[in-house]
Amino acid sequence: MPQAIPGKKLAVGLVVILLGTIGALLWGYVEGRTLRGDILVELPIPPSESTVEERLLIRRGFDQRRHLFMLRERGGEEVWPERRVLYALQEGTTPVIAGGLVLVRTRRSSGLHETHAFDVATGEFKWASATPLPPFDATGGPGPTFVRDGVVTEVYQGDPGEIIGVDLATGEERYRQTVSVPRDAAVTLEGQRLRVLSDPPLCFSQRSGAPTDCAP
Repeated sequence: MPQAIPGKKLAVGLVVILLGTIGALLWGYVEGRTLRGDILVELPIPPSESTVEERLLIRRGFDQRRHLFMLRERGGEEVWPERRVLYALQEGTTPVIAGGLVLVRTRRSSGLHETHAFDVATGEFKWASATPLPPFDATGGPGPTFVRDGVVTEVYQGDPGEIIGVDLATGEERYRQTVSVPRDAAVTLEGQRLRVLSDPPLCFSQRSGAPTDCAP
């Protein structure tokens, strides 16, 4: 007759199998959370100008998939409770950190452009706004982002293009101006005046979006 397996050996065997299973699950979890994609954006956390100790990252996912992840690191460890999943960045734009928020200009696969705001301390989503009107997708491209005195100004170049101002704290739209902004024209902020370096130059109030005199 075959001998029965002693209960002690059976218990030990089950424990070994269980530990192996748990180990495999933990390894899979760690591996699954390891971001291996390219780093697309690396920004210092104000007031610091260095990314050595602490930084904001936007990078591709685990295997270069379409979705992007935004996270904050301090000493190599993630600070936010959760990573933020982003749609594709608007080409040619760089996120801006101002007023305790991270402002990211995104573009969905549908072509919808938006500015998303997140709490820089916690990663919490705050608002989405500054969406240009059609037919921007066919005619324009994103210009710079300016933040001054609690107003976020997004410039969209093209003919037609748009200048959109929103409240930094809430994302509430303050103004929207449809303008012709040449795609290769530089746009600068001079105090509270936006200047489009076209020929002739165009100037707008950063507070209201209204056209203003370009004279000094």
